[in-house]
Amino acid sequence: MTNQEIINYFGGRTVYRYTDSLEELQHLQETTNNSYNYLIVSDVIYFVANDPVTDSKAQEITGE
Repeated sequence: MTNQEIINYFGGRTVYRYTDSLEELQHLQETTNNSYNYLIVSDVIYFVANDPVTDSKAQEITGE
């Protein structure tokens, strides 16, 4: 999937690429009480969240 396809999958919301484990992402979102949804493509975690994410392991992707 391309970045644009991933963004489209999430309905055009802000999508982040997460560079740590899925367990770490779950822990981060649960401890901040932030609702989220994720997709794994070629062992890379992409996710959206209701509240903005400031963790340095989460990088916003663009539709390039």
